[in-house]
Amino acid sequence: MKQKDVFENPISDIILESEFENENIRKNTLSLATGADINFRNFVFAARIGWDLYNNNGNGTSSTPRYKNVWGGLTLGIRL
Repeated sequence: MKQKDVFENPISDIILESEFENENIRKNTLSLATGADINFRNFVFAARIGWDLYNNNGNGTSSTPRYKNVWGGLTLGIRL
C-alpha cells in the first residue's frame, strides 16, 4: 500500500510519499454510511458521511496503517 500527498501553492510544491509495509492487510471491511437531503423549491442540499468499523489489519496483530477510513461529502444542486 502506498500514499502520495501533493501540496501545491504559488511559492513551492511539496510531495510526501509514504509506503506501508504490511503483509497482513484486511481484505474486507464493514462500514457505516448515512446522509440526508433537503429539497427546497428547485434547490437540493445534501450531506453524506461514512466510517469504517474496523481497523485496516488482517487478524489484529499488525497496526499499519494506524487509522480507520472516514469520508464525507456535501452537495449543493439545482433541480431542472
